[in-house]
Amino acid sequence: MFYLSLIQKEIIAIAVVIVFLIIGYILVRIYLYNRNKIRENEMLTLNQVIKYKKFGEYLNYKIKKNEEYALYLISINNFDLLERTYNDSTIRTYLRNLARNLSMYLPYGGKIAQTKSRDTFILYVPAVENDYEVFGINLKNAALEQFNRNGISIRKTISIGYIDEKFPTISEQIEKNMFALIQSRRELGTIVKYDQINITSLTDYKNCYDEVRNNSVAFDLQEVVRKGSAEETEIYVNATINNIEFNEYLKSKSKSDQAWINFWLTELIIEKVINVYGNRKIILPISLKMLEKESFFEVFTVILSMSKTSLSQITISIKEDEVIENQIVIKNLLELRNIGIKISFEVKNISQALYSIIQSYHVSRIELSKDVLTNGDLSLEELYYFVKVNQIEVQLNEEIENDEATHIVKNTNNRIIVNGVKKNRGRK
Repeated sequence: MFYLSLIQKEIIAIAVVIVFLIIGYILVRIYLYNRNKIRENEMLTLNQVIKYKKFGEYLNYKIKKNEEYALYLISINNFDLLERTYNDSTIRTYLRNLARNLSMYLPYGGKIAQTKSRDTFILYVPAVENDYEVFGINLKNAALEQFNRNGISIRKTISIGYIDEKFPTISEQIEKNMFALIQSRRELGTIVKYDQINITSLTDYKNCYDEVRNNSVAFDLQEVVRKGSAEETEIYVNATINNIEFNEYLKSKSKSDQAWINFWLTELIIEKVINVYGNRKIILPISLKMLEKESFFEVFTVILSMSKTSLSQITISIKEDEVIENQIVIKNLLELRNIGIKISFEVKNISQALYSIIQSYHVSRIELSKDVLTNGDLSLEELYYFVKVNQIEVQLNEEIENDEATHIVKNTNNRIIVNGVKKNRGRK
């Protein structure tokens, strides 16, 4: 009979353990291979429009494969105005339609998801796109496609920020991209690439945005009557935010935020005032900070296209302020005049620079307050002579008696109040 020694038994036991370990290792490798294969197949067969959680998984998958890409953040401008106007079902349908329109421009492997912020989408774009700026323009055009459903029409502008740099974590990369998106919002939708030099405060912007969307707004509608023609009238929109006159409210905010706040108010006026009094001539308050933006004319004409009035019925009332990009202001005002929009200028003081401003801004009417009229007879006489020679209209409040006025502003008891959006909706 054959007996094994103790050493032989130990060797056999060790060999058996090794065999089982090898088999276990092989099985684990097979399992991991199959799981990775299933995972890869899942990633490759995802739809273009996916959930935000799945988007993060897809992005991780692409990072592990060391692929080049760009991330885009796209935000609907003044989204709270939709929430003030339409029910939740309509907004959800609009958002699904927008996601579908944007996805049509994605190359193979591109993905889009709605973020936790309801008004913002994130896009993964493979590096097959040679020009990310041109791709951004295509996305803007896709977003401008008018949504029509059950008698409701919606057409909104968007802001776009993108980043093609890689960072240690996905969350850091998305946070950096948010800087670009906020800058785009402040520039009224100009496509912005992330740049470490132009860092802004996410918290400051968010606090300002939340305050604006939660504010109540009152529109006191004054009547502007042409002297000698009581039937020829216009509506002058005098806005207050939380009982603060709009110009003063703007001045209390950061200069970098004043343009988009004015844009927000303008779209609100179009929705709540112009679309109610569409057959009347309307005077809109526009700040020079808004006119300094390259994208002003584009976004302004888009929101006007959804109004119930013709462009010839619109006059913009410019509020005097410090100007940095004067050539952009002049270009935007010239484009407005070329499409039939009239330009009025609120005069704060009479100086030699005023005459140059009136001419370069293509002003067809000046607005004079009681304070300006006390500056002195000589300067007033010069101003009256200048406007008469250049056929420029003069607008005064009704309590001021003056023979030079062509238009008189009369107070009415007509007020429209728009409450803020208190509920901050989001996605889980």
